[in-house]
This record gives sequence, structure tokens and C-alpha cells, in this order.
Amino acid sequence: MPNSALQATCAGAGAQTLGAMNKIGKIVLGVAAVSYIGSGIAFLLGTYSIGRLLVVPALLVAGWALLGHFVTLDEDMSGQWSNPEGSRRVAVSSVAELCAKLAAFAGALMLFFAQSPS
Repeated sequence: MPNSALQATCAGAGAQTLGAMNKIGKIVLGVAAVSYIGSGIAFLLGTYSIGRLLVVPALLVAGWALLGHFVTLDEDMSGQWSNPEGSRRVAVSSVAELCAKLAAFAGALMLFFAQSPS
């Protein structure tokens, strides 16, 4: 595949991810987004008890995604189940996705503990 075609394919992959998601996946992603936003607003307004309650769905979704990806991370490495051709790109992108999920989980955890009673 020529380099420009590969770049075009990769650029479209991010846009196709949300389009390929089923209805339940979109609902879960929406609930997590509303949870982050609501908790952040509650934190800024100083209503910490409400903020802690609002961040729990985001914490659960991010934690579940992080744990699931971590458990199956070895399958994306060279020559494994999800990467039989041994592409380094697949392995690196999987680790990058894991880091993004870790950041989302850390952000939810930070919102949860930042709103703890002193």
C-alpha cells in the first residue's frame, strides 16, 4: 500500500471508530462524558458530594476499559492473536490506547478524590 493511501486509511480510522460503535457503546460513552462534565462542574461550584456521585459512572467505565485492555494487551504484540503479521504499528497503537485509557481512569480518580471531605 502506498504511503499516502496508508495515511488516508489511518486518518479515516478515527472517524470510523465512533461510526462503527453500536448503540449501547454510544450510550455508555455518552454517560461517561456526561459524568466527567457533571462532576467537573460540581467541583467548580463546590458541591463536592454531588460531584463524587456524578464521577462514579466515569470511574467504572474507564476502569472497566482499562482493565479489559490491559488483560488482552499481549494479544496485540507481534505474532499474537490480534497481530499475526507482526506489525509493530498495531502493538504501538495498542499501547497508546492503553495509555489514553489510563489517563481517563486517572482523571476520574482524581476528580473522585479531589472532592473527598477533608
